[in-house]
Parts: sequence; C-alpha cells; structure tokens
Amino acid sequence: MKLFMTIALICLMIIVGAAWSDIIHVPTPEYPTIQAGIDVAQDGDIVLVADGTYSVPDDPGYLDFGGRAITVESENGPAVTTIDCSGSVNPPVLRRAFYFHSGEERDSILDGFTIINGVKYLGGAIACDASSPTIKNNIIIGNKAILKPTDLAAGQIVPAAVPGGKGGAIICNFSSPMIINNIIIGNESENVGGAIVCNGASPDIINNIIAGNSATDKGGAIACLNASSPNIIYNTITGNSAEDLGGGIISFQGSSPNILNTILWENAASQGNEITVETAEITISYSDVMGGEEGIFGDPDFIYWEEGNITKEPLLDGNYHLTDYSPCIGAGTDTPDITEDIDGDARPSIPDMGADENARDTPLPRGDVSGNESVTAFDASLVLQHVVGLINLSEGQQKGADVTGDKLVSALDAALILQHTVGLITIFPAEIGVGAPILDAKSESELLADAIKKVEKFSLDREQKEVIQLIKSWFASSIIPTHTTLFQNYPNPFNPETWLPYQLAQDALVTIHIYNTKGQFIRSLHLGEKQAGKYVTKERAAYWDGRDNFGQKVASGVYFYTMQMVHSNEDATEKYTETRRMVVLK
Repeated sequence: MKLFMTIALICLMIIVGAAWSDIIHVPTPEYPTIQAGIDVAQDGDIVLVADGTYSVPDDPGYLDFGGRAITVESENGPAVTTIDCSGSVNPPVLRRAFYFHSGEERDSILDGFTIINGVKYLGGAIACDASSPTIKNNIIIGNKAILKPTDLAAGQIVPAAVPGGKGGAIICNFSSPMIINNIIIGNESENVGGAIVCNGASPDIINNIIAGNSATDKGGAIACLNASSPNIIYNTITGNSAEDLGGGIISFQGSSPNILNTILWENAASQGNEITVETAEITISYSDVMGGEEGIFGDPDFIYWEEGNITKEPLLDGNYHLTDYSPCIGAGTDTPDITEDIDGDARPSIPDMGADENARDTPLPRGDVSGNESVTAFDASLVLQHVVGLINLSEGQQKGADVTGDKLVSALDAALILQHTVGLITIFPAEIGVGAPILDAKSESELLADAIKKVEKFSLDREQKEVIQLIKSWFASSIIPTHTTLFQNYPNPFNPETWLPYQLAQDALVTIHIYNTKGQFIRSLHLGEKQAGKYVTKERAAYWDGRDNFGQKVASGVYFYTMQMVHSNEDATEKYTETRRMVVLK
C-alpha cells in the first residue's frame, strides 16, 4: 500500500507542478545543449528537448540534474530523440547519459529518450547514487558496464577496491528510484546485472520490457545485492542471460525482492535460468515463471512462492506484447494505484501479467485461428491456407495456430486441429509443453492425408465435410507459395546457432544480411539462386553460426537480419526486402 500511495503522490506532484512550471526549449541559440537547459532550470521547470540526436559532454562524461526537481522530457518520444553517449571499451571512452548524485527525489523526472552507447564502470546508461529520480518512457539499448581496473583511484560511486561491471543499463546505489514504462534491451555487464543492479536499494521497477541483456557473472536482467528490496511489478523479462547464476533475476547478499504480475521466460544461465536466490530471499506472486518453483535455484526455505503463479508459455509477439492467446491475459492481481501499462492503456481490476495489457479479458483457446472462441475445422483450413501460401496469418494468429509448440506453423498443426474437432485428441501438445509429437509420415502431404483419413471415419457435420474437401483441393494445388516471406528465426533467443526460414513465390537470387542495433554490418549469407518453394526446415532454411564475416563470435544482444530477393525475367527485375529481429544470448 505504501508503494501505491507513493505512486499516486508522484502523479499529483507532476500535475500540480505543471501548472506553474516554465518550459525551457532545447536546442535554441541560448540553450544549445540539454545540459545548458538543465543548468538554468528551477524546481518545477520542464526542459523540453526537440527531435534529434544529442551527445554527452566529455567532461564530466554525463548529464547532471544537479539536485533539481525538474523534468527533462523529449518533445515527441524516444523514437525520434536519442542521447548517444559515444562511449567505447577499447580504447576506453567512459560516458553515460545521466548521473543522479545530488539527492534527487522522484520529482526529478527523465522522460522519453533513447539512450545508446553508454560505457561506465557502474551504470552504463544511468547511475543513481543516493538519489531517487523517476526514469520513465525511455528506450535504453546497447549500453555496457565494464570492469574497473584495480589501480583506479577512489572517487567512483563505490570505492575503487570494489570491481565495476555493475548495471549494463542502470545502477541503483543506496537509492529508491521509480523505473517505469521503459524498454531495456541489449545491454551488457562484465560482472552483474546486465540491465539493472540494485545495491542496497529499493527501487520500484514497473511496466518495463527487459529483454536480451547479459551479464558475465550473475543476474542477466536484474541483480539485487547488499540487502536490496526492489518491487518488480508488471515487467516482461525474457531472453536475458548470465554466464553463472540467475539468467533473469538474482537475489543475494541478504536481498529480498518482491515480484508481482511479472513474466520471467526463456532467460538462461548455468544455474537458475529464471531466478537464483543465494544467501537471500525472494517473494513471487501472480507471475509467469518458466520452470515454476522447482526451476528456481536456491534454498527453498527462502523462496516464497505465493498464490497466483503460473508456468505457461506467455506467447509474446515480436515486440514482447501479449498475443490474444496468452495465458497471462487476466491472470494478474489488482494493483489499484498502477492504472496504466507501458503503452498507456488502462489496467483493469483483473489485469494481465507483464508490461502490456492485452485488449481481451480472457485468452483465445489454442487452435482458434479465426478468433471466434472455439476450435473448428475452419481453423484447420486457415492454418493450411497459410502453410501453402494462400493467406498470411498475423503474428498473433500464428501463435494460436502453433498447437504443436514447435514455434512453426505446419501441416502438422492443421492435422492436430482437425483431430481435435472430432475428439481424437482433447488437448494440444503446446498446452502441456511436450513439444511436437514424433511423426511417422515422411512429408506434410502424407501427414495431412493420414489425419483426414482418421477424421473421415467419424460422423461429420456439414461444415467439417466442406472444410475437408477444401483442404484436399488447396493442398493438392498450392505446392508453391503465392507470396515471398521471411519468417522468424528459430530458436530465438539462441546461442550459438540459429536458422532463418523463408519462402519464395518465384525463383530468385537470395541474400541475407545481418546488422547490429547500431546499423553496423555483421555478416552476409549468400544463399544463391533458389527455386520457388518453402525453406523452413533446418535442412532447407538459411543457417547462421553466430559469427561475423571475420569468423569471430558476435556478442550477446539484439541483431537484425534482412532478406534481399532478386527475381529477373525477360521483361523486368523484381526485388523484395524484409527485416526481422533476433537475440543472441550467451
């Protein structure tokens, strides 16, 4: 209740403050930089930053609120307003975006920036040292906390004898900031806390997407140490990694984090993929945790697994939002003073788990591709139309169509849905986590023919008979896809290798280019001339071994892959380009 009252008080302070605040526009001839605007601001003022890319001063190597109770806000959001710290590891150029160290409270607000390329010993992008600002609506990506040389003089956030490498994105050092509505992706730490470190701190970490971050030691996403007690509420924490303990979260050194309405899924570590508890405790309720209570590494006497938790694949889309089939829909518990999600949508009294709120009150059943809240033969027909290229199911529909749980949509899914409609099976493999069943059939056509033969032994209604006839005709006449598509890689996240499936509607020269989040070229996969058809299995899909063009293994983080297809005939040359995102986890 104390947390919720605090949040309400902050909102009231912001509303009241806006009534008498001055707005300082940046850049102008008078205030050409963000720091220049901050330096003249008084308590209650707003430093409003126009679209563009801004730098960090060489000296002192960060932007500084100087204890002011002000708002530094982008005019049009993080998509068009970037702070590029331009830090580097070798040679060492140490810069971060913001250093809060003058006793700032939550009425010091940082709002709406993309922060990239920060490199520091403690807090690659943002450091809070005995200061507790509000950090909201930011995209924090590609920052790094590196180890501190042992001979460095004192004067950092902690004594020089303590190694750095803490908090690839944010460090909360003896502080209680509000970290809310942020996207924190692809940050790294050479020690602990790939995204966030709580050191003797009690921040409120709410409505954040924390994905694809990595730590060399512990806590791929969040590391809680030195008696920290953060509230971790409504977060989506996925695809993070730690080389040692706690791919998602580690609680150690007497810490006691509270996790509520949060998704922890597909994180990775040597031990404790999702959560590790070491000489500490943790409380978890109304959260979706891969592996459940048994998958948490640590002393069970200090793992407080409370009511409302589930262990089901959250079925996220490519933007880490819940699809309509997610079991996290309506699975959370009420938090009266947290009224909105990461996108500003209302949280109902029976909310979802994770950073965003799906528009549905209850999830659609697996296999219900049409969205009519029942599984019928028509759904099987939609799946097969997608398989042969007659239609293109949406990303969310593909999650519902994948009833095998193998992360691909194939004729096997159509076959299982058909069998479900007549009661041959009552539950899909994806719903019990067993993965795709072993197949005797050698091809998709054999598989579907076998399913149809089984179904036709039953007394079928008119719709079922009509759909089966349509399925037979579609599958017989649509061997070649009608449209060219680049599919999501699998597995994703991955280490060290992945496959990049695609399909071609016509013969073409195919190349796949891979880039990092800075747009820097990493690797080209020259696939050569390919005939029209589907290239989705491991035997036919494009393959990447996780190395660059020089044969070096790439670092953990977010990467983009772009397929370029060129089809030439006597009359013209056609080109097709499509890009998707993937995550390397180590």
